[in-house]
Amino acid sequence: MMDDLSKKVIEQYQADEKVMIQLFINWCKNKQLDPLIIYEEAYPHYPDTTLLEKSIEEMIDDESIHVSKETLLHILEVFEQHELAYVISNLK
Repeated sequence: MMDDLSKKVIEQYQADEKVMIQLFINWCKNKQLDPLIIYEEAYPHYPDTTLLEKSIEEMIDDESIHVSKETLLHILEVFEQHELAYVISNLK
């Protein structure tokens, strides 16, 4: 029983994480910024950007939603992406 619950919690976290990544990509796209460059600035010692690259590829060109900087920063903090939030907060 607990294994099923643990599995559901992990799956939900992964789904939420994917939404966070998509919001980050949308925000970058709306600001005409490259999400990979921003991510690499925040995490220079974390070379694996596979999940981010895959999410970028999956994005539909016409797909765009407005994400405020404040909303994005809040979501990044929820997912403990403090370094990325710091880099974004210092962008104009």
